Amino acid sequence: MCLGPACLFATVHKALVGSVIVTLLALFIFGYVKGNFTTDKPFRSAWQTVVVGRLAATDAFVIAKAIG
Repeated sequence: MCLGPACLFATVHKALVGSVIVTLLALFIFGYVKGNFTTDKPFRSAWQTVVVGRLAATDAFVIAKAIG
């Protein structure tokens, strides 16, 4: 069984970049939809969701690298 970008790209690096792009796009879409229901500024909500998600992913990556 193959997961998303890993099936589409020849190298691990390209698959990782593709995965990051797909994840950020999904966060943007979810944030926009959430913003439509909760505020009158859906684009601001979308960008906030992307930034928070990116920071959380970066923190998780750094902690995992530190642990080993």
